[in-house]
Amino acid sequence: MSYICNAGCSDDSITGYSTVCDVVSNLRKGGIARFILLDCDVLVDDVTDASEWTALEISKYSYSPEGLGEFVADETTTEQITCAPEFVVDRTSGIDFVVKQFDNVTFEDFRWQDELINRGSNKQLLFVGCDGLLYYRRNWKPGEQPGFGQLTVNAGRTGAAGSVQALNIELRWKSLGENYTATPLTAALSAAIFK
Repeated sequence: MSYICNAGCSDDSITGYSTVCDVVSNLRKGGIARFILLDCDVLVDDVTDASEWTALEISKYSYSPEGLGEFVADETTTEQITCAPEFVVDRTSGIDFVVKQFDNVTFEDFRWQDELINRGSNKQLLFVGCDGLLYYRRNWKPGEQPGFGQLTVNAGRTGAAGSVQALNIELRWKSLGENYTATPLTAALSAAIFK
């Protein structure tokens, strides 16, 4: 009798985590406060180093104004490879982000929207949660690009009569094998990034 490999079974462990008894201190606020688009040639040695962000030329990245976004459910594609259960062969993650504050003096928000649509897919994405954390790629290593790539960006305006105008931005990226990690966005780090 030959051995049939069950590709859906692994001895790799899944590490758990513990929480404290105070339930409220275990909660994390939902929502996305801002996002950052880095040029693809930007390599980062330490995501948490404010001096590294300070030294980074503002022409090498851009960031959104404050707004409000949220994670969207991942879209997955599965394939039946063998008699075993289907495998996830593609995953797309994303956030939907809404900006309601605009430049009503020089109207630069129109230029920014156009650049998002036409250049955004050529960038790498990081974002700041309403929980005060800076999110980046979990498998990032010093000296690499920390953002999520293979980006798709769509942006359009809405504004019904009697309400304020909104710029709705959809950010999607290929995420098979690319998960999140985060670090606290300290005051120094925030000041260095959002110059």
